Amino acid sequence: HTTAWQPTSATIHVAGRQQQSCHQQPQHQHQLHQQQLHETASISGGATAPAASYAGDGSIQQQAAQVPGADSPATQLQISKATAAVQQLQRWQERIQLYHDLRWKCQVPHPMWFAVNQVLQVPIFIYTAASIRRMAQAGWLGFGSEGLLWFSDLTKPAMVLVESGVHLPMGVQGLVLPLAVTGMMLTSIRLGFKASGAASRHPSLAGTWLSPFLAYLPPLLYSLTIASTYIKLQLPQAVLLHWMASSSYTLGLQLGLKHPRVRSLLGYSQQLPGAGEGGAGGVDPAVAAQAIAVDNADVLVVMGAKHAALQRYSEALFCLHRALLLDPGNARAHYSTGQIHALQHQWPQSEDRYRTCAELLTDEQPRGQALYCVGVACHQQGKFQEALQAYEQASKVETIQPMVVLGQVRALKELGQPAEAKAVASAFMQSEQASRCSAAVLDALRCITQGPKA
Repeated sequence: HTTAWQPTSATIHVAGRQQQSCHQQPQHQHQLHQQQLHETASISGGATAPAASYAGDGSIQQQAAQVPGADSPATQLQISKATAAVQQLQRWQERIQLYHDLRWKCQVPHPMWFAVNQVLQVPIFIYTAASIRRMAQAGWLGFGSEGLLWFSDLTKPAMVLVESGVHLPMGVQGLVLPLAVTGMMLTSIRLGFKASGAASRHPSLAGTWLSPFLAYLPPLLYSLTIASTYIKLQLPQAVLLHWMASSSYTLGLQLGLKHPRVRSLLGYSQQLPGAGEGGAGGVDPAVAAQAIAVDNADVLVVMGAKHAALQRYSEALFCLHRALLLDPGNARAHYSTGQIHALQHQWPQSEDRYRTCAELLTDEQPRGQALYCVGVACHQQGKFQEALQAYEQASKVETIQPMVVLGQVRALKELGQPAEAKAVASAFMQSEQASRCSAAVLDALRCITQGPKA
């Protein structure tokens, strides 16, 4: 429940649009629509005038009547398409601008750096590995006897396919290096993509290509890494040593930068004295300075999400509390604060933030999600009756209903009402939603109400 609603740049898009439109003059807005309609749709000036007005104030019917031929179905269809194109273009422009603003605030490098890094790094790695493999196959001086431990002969692979089956030239010990490299790569992927699963379930990404992309990217990388073990087993030990050094360096960076002492030695983190929840105590001074300089609550929420994903909870809370100072009614700031308290098992504070969020929201789905999190926080504190009430209020949201039902059943069991718990579980398992529910949830319901399967 603590990661089901992570803020992203897409979630604050609407707020960004509203803020921008408040400062845009009507005349300038009209001219902008006029120009974009010409460039995007290439329609006549007579049809552009009412379309631009429609994009600005929605009065296309009134102004179209003043333009000769504008009331024909063909022109109306053209105007509608052009208006939709302009609005879509504006949305993308605003998203790009907001992304660059957030990137600057969070001090994230330009995406081109990540692309250039891969373009340079991957070919160099492959070329080096291929060169070492060729040297091992050619029997270069020292490769056959100057290794270490059990892999003194660096030219041997761990596995060789022969007619009779599989031959292990180095015995079982030869499997250590290829399996160790695979293990380090899997760990590195886990550290690098642990937040993508939660992000893929974010309501703001529902129906977009990002949701399945973020959901399936980690499993795809896991599968490719495991499949590559077959290749590693047939590579010379010299290549595996090169691969292990590269993987160890990457994994070491990921693990090392998680420790405050390492970050401090590298100049990434300096501690500020004084403390308090959401205050400057234990907060990177650069982060504090950035947050203080920001006057947009939505931007601060995204900054907080970034630090929370890195498990820098003090910095995340600092950004979120700053957001609430600027906008006490910001539901996403309250929700994200509740998430961070939940991640630290601070359940009373988590419950309070989630309740405030639920009170502020009017849309059924996000409000139901917040109420479900209220139920979880109450459940963790042993307040089972309050948890049950929160679960019941959240049960109307279909996307989270399986987890809500599971929470209801557990709360009823804790309240000493096994018959009611069994009735709720049975009713859900006989419903149409049960067919679309994961096997894990169904097994959990079955275990709670009937005991584990034989």
